[in-house]
Amino acid sequence: MDLPIRPAPVPPASRLWRLAVVWLAVTGWAAVRGFAAFADATLRPERRAPVAVRVPLDRASLAELRLLPGIGPERAEAIVLHRVRAGPPARLEDLLEVPGIGSRTLAAIAPYVRVGPAPPP
Repeated sequence: MDLPIRPAPVPPASRLWRLAVVWLAVTGWAAVRGFAAFADATLRPERRAPVAVRVPLDRASLAELRLLPGIGPERAEAIVLHRVRAGPPARLEDLLEVPGIGSRTLAAIAPYVRVGPAPPP
């Protein structure tokens, strides 16, 4: 006696739609959270860890200057260009002549920069 082959039960269409919506919501949420974490780490320089060593303004590279809070690629290039044109800064307030650096930025970077000759070892 042959038994009839029955197909597997198919869930109702409404259940499939609910599963699809939940799956899209979860994957969309994960994608947004991942992008937000990436963007937060790369696009917001004020969230970077402060430097542990004072950066010498007379010879700091672009990469070293970008470690300072509030200094992005454009301001770092402006500092180096000002240093080439006017010479190394003799005092910290000389940075106010650099386009894009105001008193708030100067106050933010003051604890992390050094002006003048290096201290003896």
